[in-house]
Amino acid sequence: MREQERGNIKIGITADPQQRLSQLQSGNSDLLSIEGLAIGSEIAEYVLHVRFSQHHIRGEWFRPADEVVAFMDTLPSIQDAEAGEPLSDLDAEFAHEAIGFKMAGLTRRRLRRR
Repeated sequence: MREQERGNIKIGITADPQQRLSQLQSGNSDLLSIEGLAIGSEIAEYVLHVRFSQHHIRGEWFRPADEVVAFMDTLPSIQDAEAGEPLSDLDAEFAHEAIGFKMAGLTRRRLRRR
């Protein structure tokens, strides 16, 4: 999800992207849009939060740094997904990276303190 004016990007998981967009939009003065979709769980979310931690703003929101935007550009849009474009399975793609982060002791709590 992305704020249209500021460009900040939300990296999170949900079972219903459209419903989540509606929920977040009601509390946000900036127009939000769904920028990309993938299959994933807390594992993929965790890896992305660690990977982009230097761009972290608050909660699940990140500054639109080049590497964050470049990753988002690899994901199909909601329109492409609805048209049948396959979604990436980020859990499978990030499994080794997640194990490495866990072994290094990087946790969500430690990331928030940075």
